[in-house]
Amino acid sequence: MLRLQTKPYRIAIALLVTTGLFATAVLVLHMPHMLQRTHMALAVSLDLVVTIPLIYLLLIRPTRLPNLSVVPVMLLGLVLGLQLLPESQRHYLLHYQNYVLPAIELSVLAVVVYKVRKALTQLRKAQEAHQDFFTALLMTCKKMVPKLAALPLAMEIAVFYYGFVVWKKPAASNSTFNYHKESGIVALLAVVLFLIAVETLVFHLLLQRWSLLAANIALGVSLYSGLQFWGFLKSIIYRPIEIKEGVLYLRHGIISELEVPLTDIVSVEQTQKDLSPELSIQKLSVLGSLEPHNLILTFSQPAALRKLYRNQRNVSAIALHLDDPTGFICALHEYRASP
Repeated sequence: MLRLQTKPYRIAIALLVTTGLFATAVLVLHMPHMLQRTHMALAVSLDLVVTIPLIYLLLIRPTRLPNLSVVPVMLLGLVLGLQLLPESQRHYLLHYQNYVLPAIELSVLAVVVYKVRKALTQLRKAQEAHQDFFTALLMTCKKMVPKLAALPLAMEIAVFYYGFVVWKKPAASNSTFNYHKESGIVALLAVVLFLIAVETLVFHLLLQRWSLLAANIALGVSLYSGLQFWGFLKSIIYRPIEIKEGVLYLRHGIISELEVPLTDIVSVEQTQKDLSPELSIQKLSVLGSLEPHNLILTFSQPAALRKLYRNQRNVSAIALHLDDPTGFICALHEYRASP
């Protein structure tokens, strides 16, 4: 079930109250005379692993924070108690760690498995309806996780999917149009990948003379960046521009995309002229002037353009590159003319 849109202050209140309660518990743990009282160790232990997490759970209920986020709160309470309570008074927390915590871990694992299976089912249904994997994936993520996390999660999964799972090129049709063969974008990203590989090797060899840990961290960051570029590069090949059910889907891999009804397209101009800043024409590619364009589409109504992880922005005209702009214009006129 989807929750109502969260007001930011509710999340802030939940975090502040939880932090304040933990701070109070820590303050009590630093008062030896308090812990000498009868049953005080039991009370503090219960507060750390039961009461505070329960209050946190109640506070986040009206928000879009997942209920499973209470588990880190419980673990934090357990760690604080084991670190700050005298060794002779840790037996309550040790019993909790040995008997209750494994049950919680199994429950969390069961919930995660259930949600993953549910997400995969929704993904299959969405993909059957939309065909395009990333569109179906993004719709599924929006149903499963908070709105702010949906796009980053979908992007990370899509990078792996396009980079390593899918290898079969999409079948050519009269409604799909490629844009990677003539624009030089694949060659440009391939050069970037090569430079990342060279930089990773050289920088790693130099940095490990100073610190092996720093060298390994830099190596991990470089490898992650390379995998990102590899996924972006392949998604450009496997996500063509498409006309479907009266809608034009403009895509530049998973990097940027825009959907516009065919009825909202006012004009299609085949041109390679430089874009004037006064015209407020946006480029579909995130590379801007580094990638040429040969088409400019103008809309009667603003359309939402998404680029990478940025928020959508409304545009009234878009410049893009197609391998066969003439064929696209002819197909567009045929689709608009058909009933």
